[in-house]
Amino acid sequence: MDKIIRIGIDTSKSVFVLHGVNAADEPVLRKKLRRRQVLDFFRIMEPTRIGLEACGAAHYWARELMALGHAVVLLPPQYVKPYVQRGKNDAADASAICEAMSRPRMRFVPGKTAEQQAARSSAIQAALHPTKGDWTYFLTVNPVSGLTKFTTSYSVFLGYVQELDAYNNKHH
Repeated sequence: MDKIIRIGIDTSKSVFVLHGVNAADEPVLRKKLRRRQVLDFFRIMEPTRIGLEACGAAHYWARELMALGHAVVLLPPQYVKPYVQRGKNDAADASAICEAMSRPRMRFVPGKTAEQQAARSSAIQAALHPTKGDWTYFLTVNPVSGLTKFTTSYSVFLGYVQELDAYNNKHH
């Protein structure tokens, strides 16, 4: 088989569709894998460049595939859509991801660590299920731990904003 230089993966709940091309941009890999087969397949494959549409699960898969030595990029779905050449299906989406990631001016989504994903989840949970009380303001002051503070006072809230700014200045 020709050397695969790029693979687009369309992910779903149970089946992942792969579309890989060689240096001449000719399709040399068209494959469906069950979720449990994905890491075993890529574990034995020579490291290559892999593209996924950005979504919550894509960050997990990107981390796992990078740990196996692959270079992974995440693409915003709206940037992939123009490259779908035929009817909307998993194989067409995988092909479109593979094509879109080859474009020199394509912008990619930065990957998130497990901690960043957990913090976002914590902040969302804090907003959806707030601490009981008469508070009016809330702010996640530590995105990694998900520490969220609540208050009824605008001046105290501004102090939380400063706390978040200090955290961001220290960590970015």
